[in-house]
Amino acid sequence: MSDTEDASLAYSTPGLPSGASIGSSTGVFSWKPTSKQRVWLRWMVYTWVVVWMYS
Repeated sequence: MSDTEDASLAYSTPGLPSGASIGSSTGVFSWKPTSKQRVWLRWMVYTWVVVWMYS
């Protein structure tokens, strides 16, 4: 990929969880999950680890 010296980048992503944001100029992801979202997040991480281990 190439880029010119004066070109600017803008970061974005679709489908962020509720309350999450991404800095359009920095790309920094920020999110403080609610208690319901934390349960879902733990389940997703656990599922990913199990699938990864047995693949």
